[in-house]
Amino acid sequence: MDNEKDGYDKMQGNFGLPASVAHKAKIRCARTFDDFQLQAVCMQNEKEGYDKMQSY
Repeated sequence: MDNEKDGYDKMQGNFGLPASVAHKAKIRCARTFDDFQLQAVCMQNEKEGYDKMQSY
């Protein structure tokens, strides 16, 4: 249960992404995963991908 609360708390932020990008990513992650913990991991992956795209 603690992991789910941690995931929920993390999902309240934008993971360092611009607001519009974070919003779209949150929708995509929520459609893919039911648990907040997995949604937070999905968002971390989105952030890593976004950072890589910005370096090109």
